[in-house]
Amino acid sequence: SAADAFNRARNIDPDFAPPLFHLAEVALRDGKLETAQGLIDRFRRNDPDSIWVAQLHLMLDCLRRGPDAVDWRPSAALHPVEVVHAAKILASRGTAPTCAEGGFRAVFSAASAPPNARWGAALGLQGLLTAEDRLGEMRRVLDSAVATELMAAKGLYVLQAAAGHGMDD
Repeated sequence: SAADAFNRARNIDPDFAPPLFHLAEVALRDGKLETAQGLIDRFRRNDPDSIWVAQLHLMLDCLRRGPDAVDWRPSAALHPVEVVHAAKILASRGTAPTCAEGGFRAVFSAASAPPNARWGAALGLQGLLTAEDRLGEMRRVLDSAVATELMAAKGLYVLQAAAGHGMDD
């Protein structure tokens, strides 16, 4: 498993911080919040880039306190790519789709977010909303993406139509 590989990497070089970051992500995704907290604390002692720590804390905070308790907007404005990454982790395996949606929506609506981050957020929302059969909302996201010149979103209409989600028009 990925966790085994990251643990082997830690054993080879205990001062190499990236495996701790990824192990914390795995623990968060798996809902092991106390394990994640311990890994985050160890990761911080390695003096990593502060945005990585902030990313882990956003995920942990949302999982602990709930999606309504986290304001993703300030982080989305400053570090949209990292927020999209955090939302992807929270969306994976259906870990915390409501938390993930908050992160994706914050980046998608952030005027300062670069197109690649907004595209990642649009894809994340498209996947989440489709999985939850919230197709009207998903269509509004695609319409908004196209209206704000994320033209690649047009291809998602075709994908949705091919999947039988009523976007043949």
